[in-house]
Amino acid sequence: YRVMPFENTLTVVDMPGVALEAFVAESLRDGRARMQFSGLAATVTLNAKNEVFAVSVAIDGRPLERDRTYRVATSNYLTSGGSGGERFKGLTVTDTGLSLRQVLQDALVKQSPVTAPKQGRLKVVVQE
Repeated sequence: YRVMPFENTLTVVDMPGVALEAFVAESLRDGRARMQFSGLAATVTLNAKNEVFAVSVAIDGRPLERDRTYRVATSNYLTSGGSGGERFKGLTVTDTGLSLRQVLQDALVKQSPVTAPKQGRLKVVVQE
């Protein structure tokens, strides 16, 4: 409960690439990661006012395809609109009913020992 105190459930969303790109850009709007990502890498370019000028997203090492649909796993809190989850409105969301805490616990037991992911999932470039 200390690591994951909320009773959230795992949801799955079919998200168009263009919406996923916008979600990543919004979550990195000042060069800080408001959301944590796995399975993708993002490069965000900020202008002199620290505003997002451009964002580039790669999934499994390949550039995001804006016209492709991606399956995204997240929490029901986000898909219900919490913490910037407004981007999920109008998308197909499936709530699995599975406790995120239990899913995490099961994964930790199954994949122990756990090692930190490689660095480099987020790169921030500031233009002068």
